[in-house]
Amino acid sequence: MRTMTTIGVAIAVPEPWGARLQDYRADLGDETASGIPTHVTLLPPFVIDHDDLPKVEQHLAEASALHHAFGIHLRGTGTFRPVSPVVFVTLAEGISECEQLAFSVRRGPLSAGSASSSSLNWVSASQSS
Repeated sequence: MRTMTTIGVAIAVPEPWGARLQDYRADLGDETASGIPTHVTLLPPFVIDHDDLPKVEQHLAEASALHHAFGIHLRGTGTFRPVSPVVFVTLAEGISECEQLAFSVRRGPLSAGSASSSSLNWVSASQSS
C-alpha cells in the first residue's frame, strides 16, 4: 500500500515580521495563526507518494540552485474572508524572483500534471482545509 504525504514549498518570513504578521492574523480571529508560520507560498499543499520524497528533495535543491539570492519587500495586508481565512501581504519587491522560483519548483515531480497547481499565494498566513 502506498503512503501519501502532503508537502508545501515556501519562503519563511523572518523575524520580527513573521511574528508581527502572525499576531495580526490572530487579531483577525485566525485560529491557525499560531500553528502556521508566516511564509511566501511557492507551492501550496501538494500530495506526493512518500517514496518520492528523496526525488522531490533533489528536485527542490536543483530548482533553488538555478536562482540567485534576492530581497523581498512586504507592503500592505489583506484577507480573502469570508471565502478563505488566508491573510496575505503584497510583495512590493521580489515578486518577479518569487514567480521565477515558483515556476522552477512547480516542474518535474511537482508539476501541475501531478496535482492541482494554482497561482501563487504571496504571503500566506493560513491555508483553508
